[in-house]
Amino acid sequence: MLLLVDPKDRRYLLTLESNAEFHSHSGYISHEDLIGKEDGVRVKSSGGLEYLALRPTMSDVILKMPRSAQIIYPKDIGPILIAADIAEGDKVLESGVGSGALSIALLRAEQT
Repeated sequence: MLLLVDPKDRRYLLTLESNAEFHSHSGYISHEDLIGKEDGVRVKSSGGLEYLALRPTMSDVILKMPRSAQIIYPKDIGPILIAADIAEGDKVLESGVGSGALSIALLRAEQT
């Protein structure tokens, strides 16, 4: 996964694939131009707009993931983890039917 950030701080989450392109109002960027590049590289679209390419944080992934149900936002996940006192090595049973945002945070909290 890759996060593209434009000069107006608009963020686009991409899953990089061979022979694919990212299209926006400012043109396109071939995924081939991004695959294997260092974190923090700047790339220009066919229309000349410069984007910053970054590794997405967990918060970026949660905020940009497709939503089939209401998600729990990162600002709400922290208090849930603290109130539940979840730490490394704890066994957690989570049976959500939503987007998986809380599941991702629970897994990450349990593994750190």
